[in-house]
Amino acid sequence: MFIVFSLVFLLTGSSVDEYLAVRDFSSALEIAEGSDSLTAQVFSESGNYPMATMYYQRAFASSPSADLFCDLWGTQANATEHFSILTSSNLRDELVWWSSEFVWSADNLSSLVESAMILQDSLLADSLLLTLINNYPGSLQASELIGWKFFDEIYPVWYDDSARVVVLENFIETWGDKSELWHTRAWQYTLAAVTETADSVYWEDYFFDWQRACPDSPVMLLSGATYYIDQDSSWTEALELAEYGLELVEAGWFTEEIPPEEWLITIDAIEANLQFRRLFALAGLGRKQQALTEVREIILETEYDLDDYHTEAPLYWLEGKLLLASADTVAALGSFAEAAILGEVRNHWSGMAIKEMDSLLSNETTPIEWAREYKMYSGPVFTDVTQILGPDSLLSGSRVSWCDWNNDRLPDLYIGHSLYQNIDGLLFSDVTASVGLDSCLGNGGIWGDITNDGIADLVTSARPVQVFINIDGIMVDKTEEMNIDITDASVEGVALLDWNADGWLDLYLASYENGRGSGTDDAFYLGSSEGFSEVSETLGMIPFLEEARCGRGVSPCDYDLDGDIDIFVSNYRLQENFLWENVDGNAVNSTLEVGIAGVDVSGWWGHTIGSAWADYDNDGDWDLFSANLAHPRYIGFSDRSMLYQNNDGSFVDVRKASGIQFEETHSNPLWADFNNDGLQDLFITSIYPNRRSFLYLNMGDGFFRDITWLSGARVFNGWGAATADYNLDGSIDLVVGSGDGPTLLQNVTNCSNWLLVEVGNFDNLNPSSLGAVVRVKQDDLEFLRQIEGGSGTTSQNSSLLHFGLPSDSQVEIEVTIPGSSEIVESLFASPESFVKIGD
Repeated sequence: MFIVFSLVFLLTGSSVDEYLAVRDFSSALEIAEGSDSLTAQVFSESGNYPMATMYYQRAFASSPSADLFCDLWGTQANATEHFSILTSSNLRDELVWWSSEFVWSADNLSSLVESAMILQDSLLADSLLLTLINNYPGSLQASELIGWKFFDEIYPVWYDDSARVVVLENFIETWGDKSELWHTRAWQYTLAAVTETADSVYWEDYFFDWQRACPDSPVMLLSGATYYIDQDSSWTEALELAEYGLELVEAGWFTEEIPPEEWLITIDAIEANLQFRRLFALAGLGRKQQALTEVREIILETEYDLDDYHTEAPLYWLEGKLLLASADTVAALGSFAEAAILGEVRNHWSGMAIKEMDSLLSNETTPIEWAREYKMYSGPVFTDVTQILGPDSLLSGSRVSWCDWNNDRLPDLYIGHSLYQNIDGLLFSDVTASVGLDSCLGNGGIWGDITNDGIADLVTSARPVQVFINIDGIMVDKTEEMNIDITDASVEGVALLDWNADGWLDLYLASYENGRGSGTDDAFYLGSSEGFSEVSETLGMIPFLEEARCGRGVSPCDYDLDGDIDIFVSNYRLQENFLWENVDGNAVNSTLEVGIAGVDVSGWWGHTIGSAWADYDNDGDWDLFSANLAHPRYIGFSDRSMLYQNNDGSFVDVRKASGIQFEETHSNPLWADFNNDGLQDLFITSIYPNRRSFLYLNMGDGFFRDITWLSGARVFNGWGAATADYNLDGSIDLVVGSGDGPTLLQNVTNCSNWLLVEVGNFDNLNPSSLGAVVRVKQDDLEFLRQIEGGSGTTSQNSSLLHFGLPSDSQVEIEVTIPGSSEIVESLFASPESFVKIGD
């Protein structure tokens, strides 16, 4: 009987979890009936903390346990946080009473610390944390909580090196003996900060203190070897430290304080970097041949997983230097090329490899040209033509949008708050002031015909949002007349779309945060001849528990191809994403049901910045790439970027299986067929200085190949990105916005077999044709595109749709528009032509 009861309970619990995963609380409550603890769990997950507290109290009274005590106080703290002093006092009393009855596990104590923090009782939280540390020294739970304290203290002085040293020294004194991991990390951060101050000459004194405090830390030994080489070229000291570090690693060095996922992307890199520094030191001591022999072996042995962001670029750079020392210049160039192709997180060794190549080659051959021939590269090729926008000193902007603001069929370019008019596809003229946009306060924007007069208008991002109406070629600020309210925080995501298929463009604004992690309400406006009307709550665009999120980007798409536009919202701060599915004009958040909300790890999701739709596998439905910033130190509960493949309306993440490597700071993705083979390739920016972008070539077999550097598409510190065939030559071009200014990359690939499609006027279609879907059929293949009113993080691709085609045979073009899934027009055309479909 006991076995049967246990089996039923496990099955019931599993079913409850399945319903909770999609927030079907009614069904979960039905299954949980009869179990106070399961019922309490359902109410807790639904945010009804008072009811959860009541049921946990009943469960605890019936069968007291440490786990139920912690669950009870977890909900009670949330239910009564406004009466924190009284509630905290009760918690203290209860702890005294029950501590003699229970043995608290590490998870129990961690939960109680969090409850005390919710109740703002820092003294109790610290007391419980010390109990956790004393009872479970070196535990993952204790380490996690100490880590939160570490970053809470260091974040306010993150950009002040001198202040950071003081804060870190205080942390070491207070918490250094409580955690080996955070003791080492605090010293690591301290030494890095010291070398950026006037006290950098004393770096060795700080290192000796670290060495005395953590004598058997491979991280300390690696840092020491690195500083001895980079600061003083002290080869003997560096060699000794690196060799001892390798001894520890090879002997199985391990710490339970590092979460398993973080460990997987830490240990291999520590070992490879220790080997790198050891060989570097050997070469410095004159043992170059030995170092060369061994570096080749280590390169073969080192293989990073696609869930790891490290590369072998440093090892290839070192191999190149050692080959140069042995006078094998051609082989050295090959090694430097491998380092450049791989790239690395900070662009240090790969950047140095490119400089080495440049110094070895003649003026007639660039490093990238040599590498293309060396690797027999035949993929897409870009050339940097940013100069046609104007002098670098005058260019700025991190968000980019293509638009045809003057209806001459040539894609113009909007960067930051500057408008560049396309002159015959040859150059661009800055017309910002002459068209009235010098009053723009935004940092990007989306274009569309809001007033239905046949010319494109503009809605900007940032705060305040501005609406510029195009009146005879002059952009006039009509924000107030259009009834747009000032938002509580900066608007990061802007999108124009036709939600109700009435021919008037509607507007979604995704607001960011007001204080770290504190979300602000998004806004959705329906458009009409009278301007905009805010209707988000009326339509049901209300987040779970009415908790506003930190919006970053908006990507409209009829994701289920049912004839109406849906809205995907990329949310940051480890928050779930939204998919506002259009159900008979009302909004239903379907992200959990279809599988694109992210991965829930105890309420944490992802830092999604931008997302982009495409049918990358040419199976006739929309897939999605969501770019997530994911710090390695939080990787256990942070989402990596995700490539969501659409399988009959449900989505599965296939990023890793598709060969797309994890990168910490992915930001804005886009899809385009850069080599006209009928397959959409993937470009992803990465934010922060020296962080590289990625261009993945779609191989057609479900796998992608990194061709970023060889193609000439590597851009650093990128944010927004968008595509257009700005010179109408049949090859799709690329612009990238960044904190360092924009980069315009012209696609100079020798491509044939292309099609450019303009969607004209149809009854009930908005004049900008936003949301129109175009299918191109060639032989037995089908290619899907849409005219976008926003993508990524307020980026916009050209409305002139580009199709690469596998052959030169005739194609059939079909168009559907918002409001129906029926084809409104079809026609036949030949490749290498500019086709307009519709009036």
